[in-house]
Amino acid sequence: MPLVAMVLLLGQQLIGDTAVTVYEVTSVSVRQARVADRHLGRVNATVRVATVAAQLAATLAGGLVAEAVGLRGAAFLAPIGALLGAVALASTPARTLRRPTDR
Repeated sequence: MPLVAMVLLLGQQLIGDTAVTVYEVTSVSVRQARVADRHLGRVNATVRVATVAAQLAATLAGGLVAEAVGLRGAAFLAPIGALLGAVALASTPARTLRRPTDR
């Protein structure tokens, strides 16, 4: 059983880290292509603050959910929340971008 857990954790780390790296590079590249140079610092700072605030809110919400339904229930609901985020992003015009400079 510990070997299975180690393999699953390793697989999650490899896939998760790769996905985060692709997301980070893509989001910064799109911002650099679409925002004027003189505003880029402010936009990047605003995105960073919003990201940290969202992480804090998600952490607090996760704790409340785990308290209400237990750790197993929260672990089951977490991927559903991630999928909802993907659906929300897919419903925006961002999915139609072919090049970072498309409008």
